[in-house]
Amino acid sequence: MKTELEHSREAVNHLRTFAQQARWERCARHCLAMQQRFALCCEPTFLYGLDYPEVTALMELWLYWAALQDLYALPGVCGGSAFAAACAKLSAFLDESEAEEQRRKAAVTWRELGGQ
Repeated sequence: MKTELEHSREAVNHLRTFAQQARWERCARHCLAMQQRFALCCEPTFLYGLDYPEVTALMELWLYWAALQDLYALPGVCGGSAFAAACAKLSAFLDESEAEEQRRKAAVTWRELGGQ
């Protein structure tokens, strides 16, 4: 069974394909779906029984995909406040530097995939 990190890596590969094809709406929808996936993964019932590194990894993935969602946000597809919303929910668990690191990683990925 794949880990969430492996799912996220696969998702970046899918995003790369959509970006190469200039399918920007598909990029936006894909990022929205992944951001929602990791939001659900951070529900208390899902987190129960995981150790601290696994929990923080999931939270970092949530922030990473939320930041990518904001970068690819298109009117009518997804709003541009996913990262702020995720940060607000995770503020008790992650410090500002960890959040900023995920935002930086998302920006690098976005540029590498041809973001404007």
